[in-house]
Amino acid sequence: MEQVEYKLKKFKFKTKYQSNLPLKDSNLKRIVEIVSKDLVCFKIANQVFFENSNNNSPASSIIGRINTLNLFYSRTTKPSNSYQFKKLSEEFTVLFDGSINKTHYHKIRNNYIEYIIMLSKRIPGNYSHVFFEPECRYCDRILFHNKNYKNIKIDIVHLHRKFKKIELIECKTTMYHFKMGLLDPSENKHKRKRNYLLGFKEIIENSSDAVTSNFAFATLAMRSEFSVQELNSISPIDILTREDIESTCFIF
Repeated sequence: MEQVEYKLKKFKFKTKYQSNLPLKDSNLKRIVEIVSKDLVCFKIANQVFFENSNNNSPASSIIGRINTLNLFYSRTTKPSNSYQFKKLSEEFTVLFDGSINKTHYHKIRNNYIEYIIMLSKRIPGNYSHVFFEPECRYCDRILFHNKNYKNIKIDIVHLHRKFKKIELIECKTTMYHFKMGLLDPSENKHKRKRNYLLGFKEIIENSSDAVTSNFAFATLAMRSEFSVQELNSISPIDILTREDIESTCFIF
């Protein structure tokens, strides 16, 4: 029996988000604008968001941590831009001085890595498209319609029709709960997310006209945060760790 060939031009991605932005938030936009211009500021923001799942810490404590990270990264990479570093410090002060509530901070933290990955995938021109949490259909039929993961949505889908390239990237700030979910023997949303990516990967790599593809989890965690068992539970889906993100997302 011949395999069905999936053609990229017949995939449709529909999203409810205007302009495909994960969050139209002025705080988030200003932070991303800063980190896109300075590598040390990028590293600092990545570490602070990784360490702080909430904004309960005093602003003075966070600023002290930011100053310590600035000294460390300026020695190990290159000195930060003083103007961008000052602006970054001001933005994180706002996040931790009580100006925003816990829910708002949680949204900013979760959407930070999604925004970073989305911007890094945008290519000028009419052939490249980036979608945020789209519904994926093929020939007007929802993909995996007979599977228990049919309603799963992946954070970032990048499609380049001219180059026949497709990428699906799920963003997780730390991946802690996700890793635990994969190792849990019971069925759960984390396993369904991985199975969706795996099913899409098998379709694209085995029976499609795609020339290039990438299926990955993106995280602010360092590669050293993952045990061999955890890596095996995620494989063959790739992991873009913080090292990968800091070396590829922006050109400094």
